[in-house]
Amino acid sequence: MQKILKTLFLTLFSIASLSTNLFSQTLQHNPQKSTNDKTKTIESRFRDYGIDGTFVIKLGSKTYIINQKRAATTYPPASTFKIYNSLFALDSGLVKNVDTIFYRYNGENVSFEVWKNDANLKNAMKFSQVPAFQQIARELGREKMQNYLNILNFGNKKIGKLDYFWLDDSLKISALEQLELMDKPFCIAF
Repeated sequence: MQKILKTLFLTLFSIASLSTNLFSQTLQHNPQKSTNDKTKTIESRFRDYGIDGTFVIKLGSKTYIINQKRAATTYPPASTFKIYNSLFALDSGLVKNVDTIFYRYNGENVSFEVWKNDANLKNAMKFSQVPAFQQIARELGREKMQNYLNILNFGNKKIGKLDYFWLDDSLKISALEQLELMDKPFCIAF
C-alpha cells in the first residue's frame, strides 16, 4: 500500500504541476484582468464551442470551478482512470515498469489502427489503448481492483463488468471528487 501511495503521490503531483502551469499561463495571458475575469474567459470558451463541461483546479489554497453543478455531478472516469489503472499494475507488480511490454496485440478487432500494437504503459497511455488497460483489469482481478478502489475511496467504488467498469455507468466520480482524490496523497505523504 505504501508503494502505491508513493507512486500515486508522484504521478498526481506531476499532473497537478502541469495543470497548474497551464492554468497559470491562461491567467497570466492578460495580467490586467482579475483572476475571476480570467476564469470567465475560460468559461466563455466552453460556451463558444457549445460545451457543457466543467473545469476544476486548485492553485495553492484557492479552488477555481467553472460550472459548479456539473463539477459536483458524477460521471464514469473514462480516460482519467488510466492513471489509476497504471498505478495498480505497477503497485501489484503486474507490470515491472513503464517500459515493460505487458500487452500483446493478437489480431482482435479494435477501434483504432494505433491499438494494433503491443504496449508498454508509456504507449498505452499515449494512445489511450483501451484493450491494454482492459487486460490489466482482467489480470488484477475483481478483488484486487475493488481493494484499490476502496483504499483510494475512488468515487462510488462500483465495479460492473471487470474490464469495462470505468467506461460504462458502473464506476462514477465527480470532478470535485477527483480533485479531492488528487489532494489526498499530499496529506498522506506528509
